[in-house]
Amino acid sequence: MLASVIGDPQLVKLGDYNPTEYESLDDALSSGNAVVRAIALLIIGGNKSETQIYNEISNYLINNL
Repeated sequence: MLASVIGDPQLVKLGDYNPTEYESLDDALSSGNAVVRAIALLIIGGNKSETQIYNEISNYLINNL
């Protein structure tokens, strides 16, 4: 799932990253790139509610962009 999302041309352009550098969720989660990390956070949302995931990612992007 990570590869298909992270390889999206619009996200690559927005985040200015090379998708081949992120082979696993761990790679993406430890990234210094805010877009890449936000994608990984969204994927691992797990048992969190939609609102919790939105708030977590929104706060992360606000603080890191």
